[in-house]
Amino acid sequence: MTTTLPDYSNWSTADLNDEATRQDKNRRTLAGETLIDESTRRVRIAKAGARYHAACAVLVARAEPFDAEAKQRAARTLEYHRRETKRFIAVQLGCEYLSQHDADAMGQVRA
Repeated sequence: MTTTLPDYSNWSTADLNDEATRQDKNRRTLAGETLIDESTRRVRIAKAGARYHAACAVLVARAEPFDAEAKQRAARTLEYHRRETKRFIAVQLGCEYLSQHDADAMGQVRA
């Protein structure tokens, strides 16, 4: 169930804004969710986080800085969103691995 991010480069700016808002709302909703198991909840939060930061990275890349300082801030912000996208994908992969490992270990007697 690894995250495959949509190709946001073809999306309109309005659609990107909607996607970022939707994924951020999804993350906040899942953070308070108690009806699903913890592993599934964490994977879903990581997936929403990766999509949120990927959409924001494209939005920042499209923005045209108005001076040198704004250009530097935009570069730092873009790097932040790219780093967070990678981090959330790694979190999701780790949660999926642990879930699979736990399922494999169930029923085994540990010494």
